[in-house]
Amino acid sequence: MNCSSSKICLMLIIIFSILGLVNTAYAKTDQKYKYYKIIEKKNIFKPPWTVVTDREAERRKREEQMRLEEERRKKEEEKRLAEIKKKQEENELQRKKAEIENTVLLTGIVFNGKENLALIEDKRGRGGSSMYAVGDTIKEATIETIDEERKEVLLDYKGKLKIKLRLSK
Repeated sequence: MNCSSSKICLMLIIIFSILGLVNTAYAKTDQKYKYYKIIEKKNIFKPPWTVVTDREAERRKREEQMRLEEERRKKEEEKRLAEIKKKQEENELQRKKAEIENTVLLTGIVFNGKENLALIEDKRGRGGSSMYAVGDTIKEATIETIDEERKEVLLDYKGKLKIKLRLSK
């Protein structure tokens, strides 16, 4: 064996020795960490209750305030819409009352032996009067009472509005 091959052999022996040591050290280190895997797995250092940080508490408080503010806004909007709807209904009722009062005229009240009948003229119609009894409907309003003594007819519009027609003199 010559000198150069013995040097190569020596170098190979050293390299393999170092690799073996490194492998052995790595295996021992890996074995040590395996003992601690149970701690990581069970997480024994974290308590079972959650600790709320100040930032998280502040975030939750802001979210709650935003939710309450949104609810308040919704209630105000619903209230506003209800008021608008109520005003629209009142305007519609007043419009209907004016329409009935301007287009219908009580021209007479007669008694037919059983009940009072109202002679009502539709001003927009052909000009003649028609006879109506209690319970009949004219212009979407139901005749509620026909009072011969007071000379008036009481109309009910959808249970929301009462309209009196008086006999013209």
